[in-house]
Amino acid sequence: VLENFRKEEADYIGPSFHTISSTGPHAAITHYIPKPASDRSLSMDEIYLCDSGAQYLDGTTDVTRTVHFGTPTEFQKNCFTRVYQGVVAIATAKFPYGIKGNCLDSLARKPLWDVGLDYKHGTGHGIGSYLFVHEGPMGISWRPYPDDPGLQPNMFLSDEPGYYHEGEFGIRIENIVQIVPAKTLYSMRSSEMNF
Repeated sequence: VLENFRKEEADYIGPSFHTISSTGPHAAITHYIPKPASDRSLSMDEIYLCDSGAQYLDGTTDVTRTVHFGTPTEFQKNCFTRVYQGVVAIATAKFPYGIKGNCLDSLARKPLWDVGLDYKHGTGHGIGSYLFVHEGPMGISWRPYPDDPGLQPNMFLSDEPGYYHEGEFGIRIENIVQIVPAKTLYSMRSSEMNF
């Protein structure tokens, strides 16, 4: 269905990666690949996660959404809220020009850390323009990228915290953000940036 909508766009070329479409315990697998023996139908009682992207002549997309078609548990709601708070923390962060992405990673994780939860993947990766959907040398992760030149204007990165409860559900929210100059009340030692 997503592919059909995208085909209507004039600059659409094709998918930027194989869509991750997963429900229930499969959504707890970060890069789930469907297999005929384990396929599941959508259920009103489980979380559904869809990670999808496209190549356009003017750029590359990578977006993840998580929904529940029924009534999520209180724990699932709490986890979703904390993942969303992490997305907002990155999207609204102000930081000095050239800072390494690993310095921002804990902003996204803090809402989960506050209740003893975490995720195993990086918070964000560089995005190519009609190239690879995961493209360095910059990213936002707990581990430093060895060739990271520091965050600079007009870089595009993903903002994608998550939480994965093994065997039950997974939650990830992903947007693409662009680094732009920021306006701040006071000037830091270098130019201020934000997404």
